[in-house]
Amino acid sequence: MGRVMQIAAFSLAEVTYAVGGDIGFQVQESAKEARFRIRTKQENVSGVLLPKFESYNTEAKSDFGLTGLGKGGQQVQKCRETYSRAVETLVELASLQVLRDLSAHKRRR
Repeated sequence: MGRVMQIAAFSLAEVTYAVGGDIGFQVQESAKEARFRIRTKQENVSGVLLPKFESYNTEAKSDFGLTGLGKGGQQVQKCRETYSRAVETLVELASLQVLRDLSAHKRRR
């Protein structure tokens, strides 16, 4: 997990260098709706319903159409993909942590 976040942070640093400044304001202004979403499901394992998180992307048009167009467009796209992978990893980790917490709670009883 640490390595994934390290790569994501370095990718953002590359964008900042390529564009020549912080693009945070542009991203916040252009984002209208979340494209990366999470749904919860229940998995039946040996008669026990276990919660599971699942991530998915909506197929909306890109809100970042012109962000980085003049310079650094490839780095912006690469950074976006890198952070998507990082969030997917976080969702997977959260799902595993919920399972671990439930099993620890059951053992205490």
